Amino acid sequence: MATIGEEVQKRGFAFRSEHCTDMATDALALAIGTPMALGPGSPVHVLTPAVMTERPPNSYSGLYGLAPFPMHTDLAHHRLPPRYFILRCRVPAECVGTTLIDSADIVADAGVSLLSRGLVQPRRPRAGTRPLLRLFDPAVGLFRWDIEFLRPASDAGREAVSAVADMLERQSPARIALARRGDLLVIDNWRMVHGRTAVSAADRHRRI
Repeated sequence: MATIGEEVQKRGFAFRSEHCTDMATDALALAIGTPMALGPGSPVHVLTPAVMTERPPNSYSGLYGLAPFPMHTDLAHHRLPPRYFILRCRVPAECVGTTLIDSADIVADAGVSLLSRGLVQPRRPRAGTRPLLRLFDPAVGLFRWDIEFLRPASDAGREAVSAVADMLERQSPARIALARRGDLLVIDNWRMVHGRTAVSAADRHRRI
């Protein structure tokens, strides 16, 4: 069986069912790679479904609530989004899935030239600035996408954003349900865009 790292390199993600269920998530993350915190707290965050009024409007739960989340790159508005992240099931909900699309297909169809010239900016300033960002940086293989938190910043950016949005509508995402405690999904955040299916009232107990 391929290692998690080998599978992520080949497919853009790796899934393991009921993986190391007796190991704490922070220890498991350390066994897989080098965890990085997004602030002064722990690198491990608990994700729970919420209705829109329970979350701030600058979050996906605040924008979409229990409805499906659109395909996106985590922290796409950062100059350098996290390379990888893991989703690990604490409390399962079999009917909720993580959706995945490989950006390699999008880059091949839209073309490296257009996507690398396609400049976007964060919707809102970060630290007082709105840096110019490429949708695709061929030097490092970084594809970024977020229809909510990125805005076109050039003519090529508008063309590229429109092309990517159209292509994503035509794609059939892979769907992976974290349906058992300990289920693990490791995602290459520079390659794969991901989303979430709708959450029913019966599945609001989900904890990732």
